[in-house]
Amino acid sequence: MIEQCQCCGSELRRYKSGFKSGPNYILSQDNRTITKCGDNGWTANAIGSEPIPLGTITIIKFKIEKTDQNSNIMIGIAPQSIDQKLVAGYLKCGWYLYTSSGGLYCQPPLSYENFQFINENHLPEGTIITLIVDTNIGKISYKINDSLIKTAYQVTFSESIAPCVILHSKGDSVRIIQN
Repeated sequence: MIEQCQCCGSELRRYKSGFKSGPNYILSQDNRTITKCGDNGWTANAIGSEPIPLGTITIIKFKIEKTDQNSNIMIGIAPQSIDQKLVAGYLKCGWYLYTSSGGLYCQPPLSYENFQFINENHLPEGTIITLIVDTNIGKISYKINDSLIKTAYQVTFSESIAPCVILHSKGDSVRIIQN
């Protein structure tokens, strides 16, 4: 049975895949959890293993499994072609929520650098971040735990996109959870 959005009738899809393997993070056996390894730095760009289909509204739920007191984690979406070795990819490729400040970061032409989005700083371990991507109208929204959904971006997708998490601090861990 295909689930449909009650507002617009678009196909409503829940992301069931995990992450691709890549440098500077360890992948769990089920490919759903990533953990930063190696030195601290914005060098772990974990991209989803499956694209977000055009013409759908896709819901992806992330859980912060482990983080230090700074919560240096970027959660969002990026083109599937992101260079997983790119340093500070959140400024050059994709659209993200920074869990340390509640700010938004994204690629040009918007080029946000910590644009204040939510008033919650340092999202702790156990926080559930729901990302809703409407590829029909280019809307990217977030829900933190049980808070109201808030639109973060209105963009045009020029290529295939997927969930993306960028980790900074060694030992930080994020999981894509089943909806």
